[in-house]
Amino acid sequence: MRTTPTVEYDEFIALGGLDLCHYMEPLVNDPATKVSKDALQRMRSELPTYDEYHLVYALTLGAKHSPETFAMQLPLYLAHEQGSVWSTALRSLDQLPDEYVTEALVDSVRSVHSSNPAKAWVTEILDRLDNLFEQNRVIAKGLTLVHEGAPEAPMFSQQQRIPKPNPQMTGQNTSGY
Repeated sequence: MRTTPTVEYDEFIALGGLDLCHYMEPLVNDPATKVSKDALQRMRSELPTYDEYHLVYALTLGAKHSPETFAMQLPLYLAHEQGSVWSTALRSLDQLPDEYVTEALVDSVRSVHSSNPAKAWVTEILDRLDNLFEQNRVIAKGLTLVHEGAPEAPMFSQQQRIPKPNPQMTGQNTSGY
């Protein structure tokens, strides 16, 4: 019987470099992997202290297993000096469930963009998030209108019904011959 793969926080912190990669790669690529809320909270609070390897795996796990906690952290890493970190933040933002693409998140990406205009990937993700946020806003407004009781289509009264053609008046043969 196969056990559910679980990220052990103490192991995550104790390992570094390629040893961390060897431990984490099977876990981040297995959709059945479990990560405790405590481990995710600790990763979130320690993000600023992590090296490149730990940042990549913490951002990946956080965005996947706790987007409500990590979504607003992702824009901070879009301008990171390490390509592996900013590309992980970019990919994680791109894969966020729609409900976490909020106006505050888009504004945070916009702020990073204004501070780092030469980083084309920030412009790219800003455009995509902006479009997704606008689509979500339009859909939400439409759903609100529907649920607030948009008037139903009027029912036809007996007098308004369109009469069916009378075969005797149109000259059609109704005897079947």
